Amino acid sequence: MKVMYLDESGDHNLQVIDRDYPIFVLGGVILESPQAEHEMQQKLDALKRELFGNSQIILHTSDITRNRRGFERLQESEFRNEFYARINQFMAESQFMITACAIRKSPHTHSLNPIKTDAYLRSLSVLSGLFANEITASKSQGVIIAERRGNQLDNQLITAWEQFLTQQGATQFSAPNWASKINLQLRSKRENLAGLQLADLVVGPIGRHLIGKSPKDDFRIIERKLLRNEKGQSDGHGIVIIGENEGPTPATQSSTQKSKVN
Repeated sequence: MKVMYLDESGDHNLQVIDRDYPIFVLGGVILESPQAEHEMQQKLDALKRELFGNSQIILHTSDITRNRRGFERLQESEFRNEFYARINQFMAESQFMITACAIRKSPHTHSLNPIKTDAYLRSLSVLSGLFANEITASKSQGVIIAERRGNQLDNQLITAWEQFLTQQGATQFSAPNWASKINLQLRSKRENLAGLQLADLVVGPIGRHLIGKSPKDDFRIIERKLLRNEKGQSDGHGIVIIGENEGPTPATQSSTQKSKVN
């Protein structure tokens, strides 16, 4: 059983364009088995106890960068350096793969289809296809775990997922019978799931890289874990980029079989 945890960076509304960050990234962290999940959870909980004396503190980029909600000590430069070094070590030593879909925003983006105008839903269609190909290749089952984002957005996501499964969405999946192999779950970050926290740590560095910021140690670690094709290429697999008037890549095909939403 493979699991893909999702998190986002940037505003999902394609009509909202931040000049300093004109991009949306949905990132997926793929774990190979429940055992890998369990081991990662144990290691992350132990690391947080060592650093903060509390395994229940939730790693959230916005709180980390603003030194709030338990991360106030990061204002101390020595501790901050230790924190980032230990987190990077944790990522480097953990076994997982990364895939991400990035959408470069344009003032000309327009469509009557909400799946095409909502960056989250459009990116999800791409990552679901890539994940479907992964689990099909390994003859496995899969679960996608997305963070809850509020009732309205959660309902939109569930509706879009059902559209994907009934050939009404913006995606086409190449993996045969993919819908019978993947379930979608919505979980809260407050549940302290290591996979969701890891996905949170991954998407920001990918976004910074794509807008031209100098890479830091975290992105160098992420780059080594990007999903790759049989030729070792990450473009279109580890990172899919959608620009103005571009559609999701790689191309896919859908199935009418339904998958459960929890």
